[in-house]
Amino acid sequence: MTACAIYARVSTKDQADSGTSLSTQIEAARDRATRLGYDINERYVISEDHTGTDLDRPGLQMLIDGAGSGEFQVIVAYTLDRFYRPRESGDEWKVFAILDGLRKSGVEIEFVDSSIPTTGTLASVMGFLKVWQSGEERRAILERSMRGKRARAAQGRIPQGTGRGIFGYTYDPSTKTRVVDDAQAETVRLMFEMAAKGTSAHAISKRLTESAIPSFSGGVWHALTVRRMITNPAYKGEMIYGRTKRINNRVVPQPKDQWITIEGACPPIVSPQQWTDAQLGLVSAKPDRAANRGYLLTGFTICFHCGSPLSGHTMNRKFRYYRCRRQFANAQNKEKCGFLYQRADQIEEEVWSKILKVLSDPDLVLREMRRGNSGTETSLLGQQATLRSRIASHRDRENRLLRLYEIGQFELEELTSRIQEIQAGRRVAQDELDKVDRQLADLVALRDMQPTIDTTIKDVARKLEHADFEQKRLAFAALKVQITVSSSGDIDVAGAIPIDEPYTTIERTSA
Repeated sequence: MTACAIYARVSTKDQADSGTSLSTQIEAARDRATRLGYDINERYVISEDHTGTDLDRPGLQMLIDGAGSGEFQVIVAYTLDRFYRPRESGDEWKVFAILDGLRKSGVEIEFVDSSIPTTGTLASVMGFLKVWQSGEERRAILERSMRGKRARAAQGRIPQGTGRGIFGYTYDPSTKTRVVDDAQAETVRLMFEMAAKGTSAHAISKRLTESAIPSFSGGVWHALTVRRMITNPAYKGEMIYGRTKRINNRVVPQPKDQWITIEGACPPIVSPQQWTDAQLGLVSAKPDRAANRGYLLTGFTICFHCGSPLSGHTMNRKFRYYRCRRQFANAQNKEKCGFLYQRADQIEEEVWSKILKVLSDPDLVLREMRRGNSGTETSLLGQQATLRSRIASHRDRENRLLRLYEIGQFELEELTSRIQEIQAGRRVAQDELDKVDRQLADLVALRDMQPTIDTTIKDVARKLEHADFEQKRLAFAALKVQITVSSSGDIDVAGAIPIDEPYTTIERTSA
């Protein structure tokens, strides 16, 4: 019998929002496992109260370790977001890393939520949609929390969770304001003096480190840290909330109309004139390189003529193209490909419009999910009846052999041999029956999941219209997209489900 683990997770907010308590999830998962005929490994009935954005959760790690050591072959969870909830838009891919790791250990995953297929071509697509949706829900919660913080900032108080992480100050929680740290303030004044004299951020960081002056974290100083400190108006007593936002582990500047000045919350360490002089001293530093725009289709696009991957190429730091990697002969490629450069913007726009159309069509998703099952319901019911009859026949044969043995018709050795042969046949039939039962359960669930899929896809499609670079690439990966481009400007987009009719022609560009 197939061994099964159960995994449940809540955060306080999860319970308040949806009532999916740990006991509710465990009970539903047990019922699902029992209906599928699994043997629950009680040691791996895991429940934990922990945020879904943290992948280092003790319960999840125990589950991963158990899968790797072969303690079970199936995991049943309430829904996909019990494994992971994206912290930032673009983090959705992380859940696939978890699921792929478990499956590589030979473990299948089942969900109580029947709208999430676990097998077939659409499993990754629906997984992508569900994780995206849960991430949007979490970010909506964070946005409501952020509004509260902005309100406190407008009242002259430092919002909870900010204000402590700045060199030169300590934080007074009773007044929610900063207090100057005299020892660190001397270092801050030295930094501004050096910057005003034209010393680079790199040279300042090097001198501080060589002087054994500890940074805020206690380690060495870095040029980027120095530059951010010198350009921070908090040191002249002007504290601004909302200047930056952390997105995908990067600090991103925000528009000035999002800034809120917190009056009286941060006493100055340098004067406004000293602060201005330091800014002028940094002007001579080399400007930051232009942001890398990236190539959306890298890794998903191949050449129609030779089958080699296409790579991005920028001309005159302005014009973006895709070109074949065999376009130039080298030691590995004796003959170069005749592929002509293709304008990246045109190809990317055309491909994304097709992907968006697919991910906006609930009927197409349902149709492909139905096709993923290997038979119609009538056919499966027939297979189910045949297999049940075969299993019953095996049991009857076992019982007859036992009765014959009891009356002395043959010896124990012969009985054992025959029983083992029958049991092997029965196990094969039982495995086939389990597979058919699951296919039937999926077909029945499909009839009930139409409203859920409609709602999910329409919700995600509306947000996908404004998807960023990483979110689009995540969609390509979920759909297993492969794009073929020819020199004449023809593109063919193939994937886990039908995406277009080959070929679609776009305007050709040569360079």
